[in-house]
Amino acid sequence: MGVKDNLRDIIQRHIGDVVSSFFLAKSLAIINESADNKEGFIAAADRICKRIALFIDKDLAQTVLENLQAEIEKKPYFREQKGDTHTESAELRFLKKVHSDS
Repeated sequence: MGVKDNLRDIIQRHIGDVVSSFFLAKSLAIINESADNKEGFIAAADRICKRIALFIDKDLAQTVLENLQAEIEKKPYFREQKGDTHTESAELRFLKKVHSDS
């Protein structure tokens, strides 16, 4: 069973009986469309939980978010590789273009 399957199971377990089938399908679609990496799954979990907080219940959203994050953080799924530049510690560098009027 992959990460996406586990995340979908968590969502169904927590909100499957509480929400409409349309809301559930949209939430599961967010997981299906997410990138297959840690950052993509975290962004998808955040997006889903914001929807739950907005339309259903803030406490339920917090519970779902905590469970999704715990599943995402499991080490067997995402092992840090040596020389990997796409880890949480990677810095974003922004180039600043300077215009001169002279």
